[in-house]
Amino acid sequence: MDIREFVDLEELEAIQAAWANATGLAAIFTDAQGEYITGDYNFTDFCIKLTRGSQEGLRRCVDTDQNGLKKACLEKGCYKCHAGLMDFAYPIAIHETGEVVMTAIGGQALPSDQPVDEEEFRKIAKEIGVDPDAYLEALYRVPAMPEARIRACADLLGMVIDTFVNQRYLDYNEKDKMKIYAENLDRINGVINRIEDNSKKLTKIASKEGILALNSAIEAARLGTAGASFSILAKQQSDLSKQSGEIYEQIGNDINTISEAVYEMNHAGEKKASEELKLEDLL
Repeated sequence: MDIREFVDLEELEAIQAAWANATGLAAIFTDAQGEYITGDYNFTDFCIKLTRGSQEGLRRCVDTDQNGLKKACLEKGCYKCHAGLMDFAYPIAIHETGEVVMTAIGGQALPSDQPVDEEEFRKIAKEIGVDPDAYLEALYRVPAMPEARIRACADLLGMVIDTFVNQRYLDYNEKDKMKIYAENLDRINGVINRIEDNSKKLTKIASKEGILALNSAIEAARLGTAGASFSILAKQQSDLSKQSGEIYEQIGNDINTISEAVYEMNHAGEKKASEELKLEDLL
């Protein structure tokens, strides 16, 4: 399932931007195939220009992405990258189907409640071929906050996006259902109209049968004994005509019941919208 089918990516990115501005943490969203669907926010020079900017640093980052990211996706939360920063990954799945349609990833934050081992970072800088002093200078420009806060910020983004995406999916699915519902209502109305027309025709036929039965009975009476058998047949025809008329009347009543039910169904949405409008006026 492609998230673009039911989510406005501009709305999605607006939420991302608001969260990134409020927390100062990095964030970017990908679709189910791992392709970026929004812009990147608050990506640090430490990560992008220096660490990933070197061949060895990029190799280590890719390794972290493939291992730490997978683990984080399974657990829905934060993990530490090879350079010691906190990152996070939140896969967003449709509640109804369990299918993952996007992932919120980001972080690039330094846990402030943990001591910074400058010698360790200098060592990493040398291993990936980056100037240690420049590496440390960029490190101290990275957002720093307690690890618990980093995790809370990541959880908040995950919950907000999960709610947003699933609500948009429900809205999209509801519109699709309503389209099918409307199409079937038209079909039902067409069938009802045909049944009603045929029922009227049958009622007329039953009425004629009744008249014919009455004429037959009169003719049988005129013939006396010679028309006795004819009189029995006329009576049976009259009884059948009467029964047919009752059945056709019941069919007509059933058609009215169905028509009323379809009408109520067809105008249920309008009635609900009207009630909601009145409620808004009261509020």
